[in-house]
Amino acid sequence: MLRRRRRSNGVCVRSVVAWERPHRALNVDDDQSIASGGHTNMTAYVVIDLNVADPEGFQQYVDGVTPLIEKAGGRNVLIDGDALVLEGDWAPPTLVIHEFSSKAAIQEFWDSPEYQPFKELRRKYSTVKVVVGETA
Repeated sequence: MLRRRRRSNGVCVRSVVAWERPHRALNVDDDQSIASGGHTNMTAYVVIDLNVADPEGFQQYVDGVTPLIEKAGGRNVLIDGDALVLEGDWAPPTLVIHEFSSKAAIQEFWDSPEYQPFKELRRKYSTVKVVVGETA
């Protein structure tokens, strides 16, 4: 579901409520897991600059892709329709961040046959800029 909020400048923004998931709990049985914030391996992040043109149509994408992201071991970390710009002129209408275990896991998800129809759906109802980064 899309939720509308007002930015401090009065502009109405949308955030995708269906992607708002709770964070994983730490594995308290694993000292290394606790020391690393719950992550024992590298972690990769998908950073998305999202501009939704048709919220109702885009909701179809959200409803279909969310289970695929979770099936691939990914999770939503952030959706912010009012990201704070500290420097430069990049101001995404909605900033979305997903977390996966690695760049390879993201690439596998991105290229999967199951995701391909959802790419087309996403392109129909929104425009995005997508980058991936991985922790060391």
